[in-house]
Amino acid sequence: MTKKRAKRGFIIFSIVLAIGLFLSFCPFYISFNYSTFNGFFNAIPLGTDITGGTYSVYDCELNTLNGATDFDTEIDKTISNLQKSLSSMGYINTTVSKENSNQIRIENGILKDLQDMTSILGTYSSIMISSKGSSDFDVANPSGNYLTSKNITQITDSYAGGGTFGIIISFDSEGQEILTSIIDEAETGSSNSKTGYLYLLDNDGECESPMQIPLTDGAKNISFSSTSFSSQNSADLYVLQLMSATYGVKLEISESAKISAVLGDGTLLCLSIASFVALAIMILVLTYRYGHFGLLAGLGTLSFLVLDLFLIQTIPSIVINIGSYFALLFTYFLLTDAFIIVFEKIREEYALGKKLPLSVRGGFKKATWHIVDMNLITCVFGVVLCFFSITLFKSIGFILIVGSLLSMFVSLVLMPLLCGWYVNINSTKVKYLNLKRDKNINNEVIIENPDEKGGNE
Repeated sequence: MTKKRAKRGFIIFSIVLAIGLFLSFCPFYISFNYSTFNGFFNAIPLGTDITGGTYSVYDCELNTLNGATDFDTEIDKTISNLQKSLSSMGYINTTVSKENSNQIRIENGILKDLQDMTSILGTYSSIMISSKGSSDFDVANPSGNYLTSKNITQITDSYAGGGTFGIIISFDSEGQEILTSIIDEAETGSSNSKTGYLYLLDNDGECESPMQIPLTDGAKNISFSSTSFSSQNSADLYVLQLMSATYGVKLEISESAKISAVLGDGTLLCLSIASFVALAIMILVLTYRYGHFGLLAGLGTLSFLVLDLFLIQTIPSIVINIGSYFALLFTYFLLTDAFIIVFEKIREEYALGKKLPLSVRGGFKKATWHIVDMNLITCVFGVVLCFFSITLFKSIGFILIVGSLLSMFVSLVLMPLLCGWYVNINSTKVKYLNLKRDKNINNEVIIENPDEKGGNE
């Protein structure tokens, strides 16, 4: 590789790194889809010990309206479905757990405006859909073709255009057959469109006025929109209310309160400042000890930071609390330790009399198994936490897995590339790298591999 290509590589890498840092920390408005990109860092949900939040406790009883028969099975299934629904809608730092034997506790940090938890869940206990209006359809003694919560497999929302969002209700195979019959029975209105009715039952089995919904010939699901769904958040909240009507237990709010940030309101700012100060000190120490290699380590660390934040915010199960923060910090120590091992091996190789290119190559070769060994141990520990521990420790496990794998990538793939570019630009001025020969060794180059060609310096 020529010096020109090496310099070009550094320039391209620096531009890509700068873009990555911008995307990690700088929010900006996207005009073409009317949304705001908040950056990788801001997209990572925070635990209640850092941000505070709210919690709600719901009393549960068997929902016979939905045909449920076993309470213990249904409450466990409801907890799982609630957690899945909240996570898929962006409420990632929300935990759902059983409290006592007949209660569900929902605890969430401040990620979105969840409003009061009492207005989100427990409003409805069952859903019925029919082609008949309230004057012809009795929810207590239904007859004819009608759909119930048992036929619903999924409820989602999507952008409907015109600044509104729509709700989509999907059904199982039996439900799709019933829906076809309902559509055939439905009367055609003045606009040549068919209309059905959505009945939402409360915990007592009573129903307010049904909602009119459009029906389309040949459709396998039901889709409707409303001007009240003017934002993604409002549509999400309504989906949660509808989903609560499909569970095997009825939810009745018994307690709701705010959770204060245990570590204080300024915890996130303090941790962020402390982390960047520690990062700066680490780069300074490595630069003092290893010269320009320390600056290359700084580039590698920034690359690790961007990739780490990007991957963490893509994994739904990760929430940053004080435990996972220290796990994140530990992975940066792993990376720093990997840099030190590599640079010390390079110093040893150079002290033996090898030229700089051979010293760099030999240093990475001899450091490989040391780095792989310590990172694989961390990765295995992370896997154990992910799959064999309570939910509280799963975030720590994922962070250790991501961090250890990234540490190996940066130290054994990215750093050799950066060091190779540097050596092509500067292969003789070792004073910038604080390298010295061993005085007890002659200037003759020691070659361990016969295929490597060296010479006297």
